[in-house]
Amino acid sequence: MAAVTAMASSARWQLDDLQVERIARDVLESPSRNLAIQTFLGRWCQHLDQPLVLLLDEVDTLVGDTLLSLLRQLRAGYNQCPAYFPNECEWDGLPCCATDRSKSSGTRRPTGTLDGSPA
Repeated sequence: MAAVTAMASSARWQLDDLQVERIARDVLESPSRNLAIQTFLGRWCQHLDQPLVLLLDEVDTLVGDTLLSLLRQLRAGYNQCPAYFPNECEWDGLPCCATDRSKSSGTRRPTGTLDGSPA
């Protein structure tokens, strides 16, 4: 999954984290790739000495099921922070995460909030 590879590559060069690319490879080779982002972030956080703050940019370029998958994986892992998930997740370019306005269908589908409460 491109998002996992991009996060790992950025972490390798910006944070000088030598283990993150190995973690990403292990996750992407596993059979449960549909939860790759959640699994990758969980394993990465286990390896870190300090809580992770995840900053995502250009989230508004994601649409439909791709956006929903990202948001659902972030929400599902949130209750495991900070030991097994980022302590803080912030994104730029997404005006409201409570509703996905799918560009392909024009429909509105609720996605919920990170703490699991209804949107």
